[in-house]
Amino acid sequence: MNFFDWASCKNPNDPNHVITSWGSKYHGNIALECGSATSSGYNHIKSRHEKEWADLIKRFGGGSSWDDFMAYVSKSSLSSPSAIYGAGFGKTCYTTPVNMINHKNGDKVTLKPTVVISTNNKRVITSYPGGGCR
Repeated sequence: MNFFDWASCKNPNDPNHVITSWGSKYHGNIALECGSATSSGYNHIKSRHEKEWADLIKRFGGGSSWDDFMAYVSKSSLSSPSAIYGAGFGKTCYTTPVNMINHKNGDKVTLKPTVVISTNNKRVITSYPGGGCR
């Protein structure tokens, strides 16, 4: 992730600052904003799901940061979903399978990420590596 945008989410925190945006298959461009730890966006994902993303990097390697990996998976889910589901209250959940392989020990897993967006505001609410849009 761009250092300036990442830093904008820390000091000073501008919850409406757009870090990046991704094209979605059904809802146009979707923004990842700084947001807040308790509501949505990057700060929410960091607060609630950083450990889940970081644990996958540790398990499978790859050398990227947790948030770069989260951004890659989120972008993939939005642009090429295997499924989308209504999540109620103006929200939609996107998912797509992401295969992970540790080439050193043969460990394999297929992630079923959950990327929830606000269809009204065209922004990411949350993103985490499991769940597959329950």
